[in-house]
Amino acid sequence: GQISAQLQSSHAASQLNLGKLSYPKDQVESEDRGEGFELRTDQWGAVRAGEGLLITTHSQEQAQGEHLDAQPAKQQLEGNQNNAKALSEVAKNQQTDEIESVEQLKAFFESLESKIAKFNKAVLLLNSPEGIGLSSNEDIHLSADGQINQFAGDSINLSTQKNLITHAQNRISVFAAQNGIKQVAAKGKFEVQAQSDGMDLLAKQGIQIISTEDRIEITSPKEIVITAGGSQIKLDGS
Repeated sequence: GQISAQLQSSHAASQLNLGKLSYPKDQVESEDRGEGFELRTDQWGAVRAGEGLLITTHSQEQAQGEHLDAQPAKQQLEGNQNNAKALSEVAKNQQTDEIESVEQLKAFFESLESKIAKFNKAVLLLNSPEGIGLSSNEDIHLSADGQINQFAGDSINLSTQKNLITHAQNRISVFAAQNGIKQVAAKGKFEVQAQSDGMDLLAKQGIQIISTEDRIEITSPKEIVITAGGSQIKLDGS
């Protein structure tokens, strides 16, 4: 049989459907629409929880666990925090910037109680063992007064059909622990500027400056110094 329950208002077809979901029927049984629950309306909806909200696709068969059991999410966040911290230490040892958000992530997953299934803060936790998709035919906006953190056990990929523009009020730091950094402009000029300070280019091994089809220009209003071993050439216009 088809076991179902419905709480509904005819205004805006607002409904809570439970169990076996079916189309409106004029007989005992009708074609299935699905199974589980559906909360729907033709107008506006809101989900509000003043002490915190968990949305998860981790199963909990027959409602045997705590309703705010977020241990899978907490363990995954903790694992990513440990990986990020280890990579941040590698970056620090190479005299570049550490990841600033490691401690913030630790504080977040510690707000999810382990002994008692509750949240210490009014957080919204979205968690899935198989993946999360966000899609819009218009825009998606992410905003935070604090930090926005991204951690991945594999790659983070960015692709756009137009422009990729990044602005930072203070500093931009990029670090690759292995396999190098590559930047390519297939068409158009590749331009690097330091508008109010110097520029350093350092390498343990050789440095090549190559123009495959035109000339190379090195220009200075004061002096050019070329040093190799114990020999030095100074060009100063005198």
